Amino acid sequence: MKTLIASLTLGVITASLMTYLGLSHNAMGEFCRNPGEVECDIDWVMVLGLWVFWMCVVSGGLGLLVFVFKTFKRTGQ
Repeated sequence: MKTLIASLTLGVITASLMTYLGLSHNAMGEFCRNPGEVECDIDWVMVLGLWVFWMCVVSGGLGLLVFVFKTFKRTGQ
């Protein structure tokens, strides 16, 4: 249970950081609904998709690493 909470916490922190960096460096209007216009209307569905992607990648990767290490530890290798 501790490893699940730790991997989810690191996933949330990493996903939030990557989303913040993506929004703050939105030079070409990747997250705008109306690219090319002066005023940027943020496409929140795309931002949420970016956040969920990073959350799944980090949490899943850490979960997989913990599973592999625990399996090797049990088998004595």
